[in-house]
Amino acid sequence: MRMPDPGRKARLPGEERQGFIGRAATAQGEACVRCVRAAISAVAMIVIVTAAAPAAAAKGARRAQPGATVQPPAVLVYRVQAGDTLWGLARRHLTTAERLAAMNGIALEATLQIGQRLKVPAVPTAARPARLAALPSRGQRWATALPALATRHVGVRYRWGGISPSGFDCSGFLYYVFGRNGVALPRTTFSMFKAGVPVPRDQIQTGDIVFFQTLRPGPSHAGVYLGDGRFVHSSSGAGGVAITPMGHRYYGPRYLGARRF
Repeated sequence: MRMPDPGRKARLPGEERQGFIGRAATAQGEACVRCVRAAISAVAMIVIVTAAAPAAAAKGARRAQPGATVQPPAVLVYRVQAGDTLWGLARRHLTTAERLAAMNGIALEATLQIGQRLKVPAVPTAARPARLAALPSRGQRWATALPALATRHVGVRYRWGGISPSGFDCSGFLYYVFGRNGVALPRTTFSMFKAGVPVPRDQIQTGDIVFFQTLRPGPSHAGVYLGDGRFVHSSSGAGGVAITPMGHRYYGPRYLGARRF
């Protein structure tokens, strides 16, 4: 016969049952805690997805919005035409000759070839110059008097620094002729080119100043446009004041632009 252990507490009736119930309750509580945690994680995930959805939808809408304005390319390819120069193209595309040369990997003094392809900045429509009036604002008298005075000095000798009928250099001739007609021009062709109102080639009128890139980069030579594709200028090569066709084999390819005063 087995004797009871005096150090072991005797289990009363019902204690074993209560212990089982307690363990079951503890297990059930832990399971509930796990369920609550899972539920909280699920709710958090829903909140994150819900918050991100409108932003993603808006982004997608911006990408695919019908009728949205498509931005034009920042750089265009231009095919060189007769009379184009780096300086003239720079003016037309609102940039500098130095930048154009760098964009195309060519020297600033490079002679452009007809048909050559050049990268040029795209000019926004709003920035393009408006068409000019048919004649300078000084009227028909100006368009007659200025060429008449200029052609009256054909044959006057070329003299470096000259600004009088005893001898003219290129800019001195313009300075004198315009001054006699009430217009104070800057003294150099470079300053004249900057000060005048740009005129597109298809809108040049009698009395406009036409510029050429000759001895150095930029507007280094100029004359008064007479109409019919001719201009009058004081030329060192011609030895004095002369009338020359715009399409002259030397000046034609070096045409830079025109200005109106």
